[in-house]
Amino acid sequence: MVLGQSKLEQALLTMLQHGNFGHAVFFSGYDESANNLIAEWFGKMLVCQDLKTNEPCGSCRACQSLIRNDGTLFKILDSGNSNYTVDEIRGLKRDLALTNPQNSNRVVLIKRAQNLREASANALLKVLEEPAAKIFFILTSINPSSVLKTINSRVVHFVIQPVPRRVSKEKLTELGFSKTEIDLALELFPGQLERAKDFLEDKENFENFQELHDHARRLLAADLLKRMKISGQILQKLDTSEQRSRIQEIFRLLLIKMKNQPEYWQILPKFLQAHWFLKTNANPKQIFESILMQLP
Repeated sequence: MVLGQSKLEQALLTMLQHGNFGHAVFFSGYDESANNLIAEWFGKMLVCQDLKTNEPCGSCRACQSLIRNDGTLFKILDSGNSNYTVDEIRGLKRDLALTNPQNSNRVVLIKRAQNLREASANALLKVLEEPAAKIFFILTSINPSSVLKTINSRVVHFVIQPVPRRVSKEKLTELGFSKTEIDLALELFPGQLERAKDFLEDKENFENFQELHDHARRLLAADLLKRMKISGQILQKLDTSEQRSRIQEIFRLLLIKMKNQPEYWQILPKFLQAHWFLKTNANPKQIFESILMQLP
């Protein structure tokens, strides 16, 4: 089950019991981890042939297919940071045209639906407009407004609400994380309980961010001369590619820490411009220092 989303899960269970949902469902919210967990759970529930509780039975033929992860009944598409291609969607249509020997529900989960560009979105739209029996689509996105309006109009949309900080702290404390760990995770991922949990469970990533968080705190507290010295310490012994990555992460943390300051909206466009320059061949050290000179 997904942390902090019991009301949504209960609503989905009621839908499953009564069968009163369409052939396409869309889960959105800015906690990508929660989007994906809810979507995968709901997809497996749709596939299960002997549904009795709030989890798939694990023993029916359909669930055995899920356990084997053979992709025949539950297919997951994830474009990562790339856009979906028309060929991927057309290939999906060909796969769905194959016979269904188990006569089971089949589910297609398309993660990061915001990566459907116009051509691939239109290809998917054609599939959604001609729904086949026992085939269901699930989409997820952190930015549903970027998905083609005609696709949005053909799905049942569920918004995964942010989890209140108090609830997040309680849940993470129950999982055994320290106050220091929880405070950092919720500063980075406010309202995103599942993503905060994933972050804390990845110890190596957490330790790296702890170091970056300390850099951001020191930079904001220092005068200009000390900022230049700290920036040199941060970037030393890193090649250009590593410098770009490290600077982008620190920029993100600086913006998070400045969000409630009056200067935030003045400095934000400069951060965005610097972020764009970091993708070019510009000198990352010069970009970093130019932003540090403009910090309040």
